[in-house]
Amino acid sequence: MPKLTVDDDTILVHVGVVNTGSKYELRMFPQRAGDTAIFHTKPGDTPSPEKPREVRWVAHGLATGQWLDILEKTPGSGVFPSSFSLNPTAISVSSGHALIHPVSQLNWSYCIYLCDATHAATKTGALAYIDPEIVVSSDP
Repeated sequence: MPKLTVDDDTILVHVGVVNTGSKYELRMFPQRAGDTAIFHTKPGDTPSPEKPREVRWVAHGLATGQWLDILEKTPGSGVFPSSFSLNPTAISVSSGHALIHPVSQLNWSYCIYLCDATHAATKTGALAYIDPEIVVSSDP
């Protein structure tokens, strides 16, 4: 795996592609609800230096011709760009900082789809999918 350069305000989310022999599975770490959390600070306020500001997804186990599509469940939410993609040569992508400030906390729901040339990014068309979320909280 190539080395990653990661900003110091980033939380890593690892996405593993596992071929079980009869199907593909996507596994993710961290995986529990609420474990993937970032923070947003209003302009003019001082951010807490220990709190992450963005997510970086890292793909593991993609075969040639496969890719991961990361799509928000509510297009146009404005929290992050609506889609991201990973492939065997571009194994990581950053969400960037949240684009809106939550009143206190909001959940950004998304799906990660394992795709190839004949399997599209839908729940019924993808080789596999998972549907996690990112918690965006106000700081301070």
